[in-house]
Amino acid sequence: MGYDGNLDIITSKHGLDLAQKLNISGKLIIGVLLGGDDPYYRISADLASNLIDILLDICKKIDAQIAMTTSRRTDNYVEEMLKSRLKNNPLCCFFVSSKENVYGNVVQGILGISELTMVTEDSFSMVCESVSSGKKSMILNVERKRGKPYKRRERVYRVLVDQGYSKRSDLQSLMTDLIDYIKDKS
Repeated sequence: MGYDGNLDIITSKHGLDLAQKLNISGKLIIGVLLGGDDPYYRISADLASNLIDILLDICKKIDAQIAMTTSRRTDNYVEEMLKSRLKNNPLCCFFVSSKENVYGNVVQGILGISELTMVTEDSFSMVCESVSSGKKSMILNVERKRGKPYKRRERVYRVLVDQGYSKRSDLQSLMTDLIDYIKDKS
């Protein structure tokens, strides 16, 4: 089947392909697209570790699983830490480093199998893909190198949130924000 301009068809197909490879359990899946350092943003090992702690707690509370991938910009140490914590964790149905990807279009697959996808704010393209999937999308604030966000991205993110295409959170509010968003049927 060729691309006809409808992202949902591609996302669904990639999700089905990935689901068949993973033998998904039927639990709710939270997709996580983790970016990496750039001139404006930083994803430290501490931030990534705290994020995983929160996500694993959420998964225990609501009987869910994580499906996660990283970006080419994700720090190698951060990737190794994530891999060691998630690779054999039953609360993670899928983890692949962008540097070790043998699955093809992992982002589309994760968008296809996830009820909600959370994307770090540094990755504009992954935020746009997540929002375009038509599923619930959450933008996660990360550390800022210059004390403030990249203005152009920030304007777009504000429009996405204001028009209801995405939600926004930070680590301090993530547990409540994510659970409330998952429960929200609108």
